Amino acid sequence: MSYIKNLKLIHDNLNDIWLIADISNNKYKFYHTYNNKFVGKKNEQEKKNKTNLLSFDIKIAAILILMIIFGSIGTKTNEKIYDKYNIQSEYITNSRGNTYDSNLIKAKELYDNHNYEEAITYFKISNNKNNILPTFYIGNCYQNLNKPKYAIEEYKKVIANKENTLIEISEFNIGLCHLMNNDNESAIKQFEKIIIDNNYYKNYAKKILKKLKYQ
Repeated sequence: MSYIKNLKLIHDNLNDIWLIADISNNKYKFYHTYNNKFVGKKNEQEKKNKTNLLSFDIKIAAILILMIIFGSIGTKTNEKIYDKYNIQSEYITNSRGNTYDSNLIKAKELYDNHNYEEAITYFKISNNKNNILPTFYIGNCYQNLNKPKYAIEEYKKVIANKENTLIEISEFNIGLCHLMNNDNESAIKQFEKIIIDNNYYKNYAKKILKKLKYQ
């Protein structure tokens, strides 16, 4: 189905290709008329050169438009996948039954109100080796702020601390962060690893891989 959608997009944008071709053709006609009037008729070889140049311009224009189309398709597909499989961290936290300190309570309130920048400050204050939850939330804040690079760094810290229950969701979120970066190669590797490791989110990973490999 994705190929059909791509063909439809190409069809919808053919008018742009022909418009560019028409502009190039008009430039050629003007140049040709000008030469006939003031310089004299050019020889056949020069005409062929101009025709070849015009054809080359059209091909380049078409290639550029198609690159834009397919690049846009890939980005939009990643955005749809991300939005569909981005698991809400409120659910994760409520299902863990953690005991919060005052700074963590304040951080969570800020997080729930989408004030992620300020929430990070409070999560960092409450962050310690005995409670990896703030680290996870810092990563999630960066993820919501569209800063996947920083989010990945925090999720890796969660994974490195092996004595916690947030490892699997952190691994899954790293895959989503790669999608945010439009780094499909790294995303595919991450989701494949999730499947091999029998991660709790392996079924989501399978669905995402199917979309990525056949988009």
